[in-house]
Amino acid sequence: MQLTCSKCGEEKPEAEFHKEQRWWCRKCCAAYYAAYYQANRAKELARSIAYYQANRARILARKRLTKAAYRKTLACQAANNRARAKRKGAKGTAPKTEAILAIKEAQRNRCAICHKPLRKGRYHIDHIMPLARGGSLDSRNLQITCAPCNLRKGAKDPIKFMQELGYLL
Repeated sequence: MQLTCSKCGEEKPEAEFHKEQRWWCRKCCAAYYAAYYQANRAKELARSIAYYQANRARILARKRLTKAAYRKTLACQAANNRARAKRKGAKGTAPKTEAILAIKEAQRNRCAICHKPLRKGRYHIDHIMPLARGGSLDSRNLQITCAPCNLRKGAKDPIKFMQELGYLL
C-alpha cells in the first residue's frame, strides 16, 4: 500500500511511515525533530536535567539489577531453552543457572564470537551446534554471545559461520 507524505508530497510504501503518525514519512519526521532539537537545544537540555533531578532515585533504581532479579532472568532463559529443546527432541539435560554463570565467567564476560564485553543482562545463551542441527542441551554445547552475533549465527553450522566471519580457513 502506498501513502503520500503531507510534508514532502512524495508517495512512498507504507513501511516508510510510522504506525501512529501516517501523515509524515520517517525521513520528514527525523528532519523535523532534528531541526526542532537544534533550535531548542538549551530548553530541551534544561528539561532533561530537571527530569533527571526530580526522578534520580527512580532512574538509578531501575538501572540497578539486583542479584535475585538477575538470577530470575537467567532462570527464565533456561526454562525457555529447556522447553524449546524438548520440542526439538534434544539429548541431555539443560544446565542450571550456576552452569550458565560459570560459562559466562570462563569467557571473562565477553562474547564468544566477537569478544566484545557483554553488557549486564544483555546477552544470549547460544547453542554452539544448534538444536535444529542435532545439538545437545549439555553445557559443553553452550556459549554466551551478544545479541547481534547470536542473531547473525541463527541455526547455521558453527564451522561455516566462523569461516564466513573470517576466523577459520
